[in-house]
Amino acid sequence: MNWADYVILGALCLSVLMGLWRGFVGEVLALAVWIAAAWVAWTLGPHVAGALTAVTLPS
Repeated sequence: MNWADYVILGALCLSVLMGLWRGFVGEVLALAVWIAAAWVAWTLGPHVAGALTAVTLPS
């Protein structure tokens, strides 16, 4: 293998590592959003339920 092959191989490895890192960060952020959504629903659920008691269903 000559120097051009090593440059191409290095660029490929760097690209793979960056893709793995971006995927990891994306999944961690998605998990954090799910946890935050569950917390907001748990916290604000009683307040919203109280506001919805005045809603009447059509017969």
